[in-house]
Amino acid sequence: MAAVSRTKVPWASVAIYAGLTVLLVVIPFFTLHGNAVSIFSDEAGIGTVPILIVYLLANIALPLHVLATNRAAFRPVRHVVVPLIGTAVLVYGVWEFVQPSQPPPANVYWAWILAIVLIAVIATATVYVRRRSALDRAATEGPELVLADDTNS
Repeated sequence: MAAVSRTKVPWASVAIYAGLTVLLVVIPFFTLHGNAVSIFSDEAGIGTVPILIVYLLANIALPLHVLATNRAAFRPVRHVVVPLIGTAVLVYGVWEFVQPSQPPPANVYWAWILAIVLIAVIATATVYVRRRSALDRAATEGPELVLADDTNS
């Protein structure tokens, strides 16, 4: 892959970073008449929910993963109760962001968040269909050092 020569950063990464900066910072700055604080707060609110959704999915997947990979290490409190508490907190956080009854512009956050999630799903499906070998490689190549879970605690 071609890279920026001095830093060895792939050119596609630089292009994506620059494009997202223009899309998420420069264009909103000029279309909203230069109110940087309002832009930042709106984007922070919209951008937080997809992160909460990822954590939510991780909480739901934890007991399933432990049951599938190491059933003997499964502990109900650690692998069910704690993720359920985390899931409840995350669901509440997501709900507070996406309520349509909020004052503008927060009343349409749900539409922006839905668009972000749909783009992520479409991108994931595209990679899954077109680059299956990359996903297989990512699944087999992990960190250099993987420590076993301590089942005694």
